[in-house]
Amino acid sequence: MKEITTYGKKRRRIGKIIGALAGIAVLAALVVFGLFRVRHMKISGNSIYSSTDIQNAVMQDGLCKNTLYLMWKYKDDSRVEEELPFLSSVEVEMLSPSEVEIRVYEKPEVGYFLNGTDYIYFDRDGLIVEVSKKLRENIPKITGVTITKPIKYEKIPVRAGNVPETDSKKEEAETGSEKSMEASGMTAEEAANQEVFDAVVDITKILNKNELVPKEIKFDKKQEITLYFENMRVKLGKNMDMEDKLMVLKSVYEKVKQKEGVLHMEGYSSDSQTVTFKKGETEETLEVEKPKKPEEDEAETERESESETESGDVGTGAAYSESDGTFSTDADGTPIYTDKNGNTTPNVDGYQYTDEDGKVITDGYGYIDPYTGAYILK
Repeated sequence: MKEITTYGKKRRRIGKIIGALAGIAVLAALVVFGLFRVRHMKISGNSIYSSTDIQNAVMQDGLCKNTLYLMWKYKDDSRVEEELPFLSSVEVEMLSPSEVEIRVYEKPEVGYFLNGTDYIYFDRDGLIVEVSKKLRENIPKITGVTITKPIKYEKIPVRAGNVPETDSKKEEAETGSEKSMEASGMTAEEAANQEVFDAVVDITKILNKNELVPKEIKFDKKQEITLYFENMRVKLGKNMDMEDKLMVLKSVYEKVKQKEGVLHMEGYSSDSQTVTFKKGETEETLEVEKPKKPEEDEAETERESESETESGDVGTGAAYSESDGTFSTDADGTPIYTDKNGNTTPNVDGYQYTDEDGKVITDGYGYIDPYTGAYILK
């Protein structure tokens, strides 16, 4: 009888301990979910999206009403990418148990389509980040590409259409692109759409990277790309060697942006590094060197620095002299100047590309001939 009584007391003590622990757990839960409850939210870092839009997107998950959970959740960038695809990252700071500040980092909009009266803006990954009735400045328009029904936060639904088969496509088929298409599980139409999508994303991403903002990016029926700037057009050809082409464009853009004409870069590659600017019947050949990788630039800078130290004279690059070209006269006695690239001009009375001191402007690699306007690589 005594043993039974002792056993009963032990059970009651264990029950009291369990009850106490349960009470502490309930109290802790009340504190966590009651005290740490988001009642005030401050949004910062946004310029494209309204604070209301961001707050609604963040709070779609009901658990985010808890301050601690909200802070924990968005420490993981993969969750930001999955649930807030229009943002690069999110930082949550607790100002008090009931107030948080959410700092957002928006993805830049790199291009837009005009779909009826709607402007369809997309980011560098080809994701639609906004459908708006407002046109914003400094974002290029994409033309010549058909899109189907656009859905916010999904990839731009481009459609290739009836694109004629070109020689390059035939070559790709001969080298096994059809097998690759079959291996990927894509139909011919899906593969064509993907090719156009990649071209749109590539050109807009690289333009944004090089801080070049054309008014329009036009694709023709052969999927060749032309950029429209204020005064000139740049014909880039197909989506090949685009990184190199646009790096070169950035280097010569300031020299030709005020001219009206067409800059031809269709044939530019690592092997053929010449681009041509045409203004009416006048044609100028611009010779440029292959874009250098960052490490090559650093090595070149070191070599130039060593050379300057040895000579004791620091310059700005190759200097121009009239001996780089030749002067002659035509049958009518008109003076003619011919630069080292064979470009000719009768304009021999004054320099066109000189600084305030009358010195020919160089960029360290070459110069614009002051008479013909051609870029000469030294």
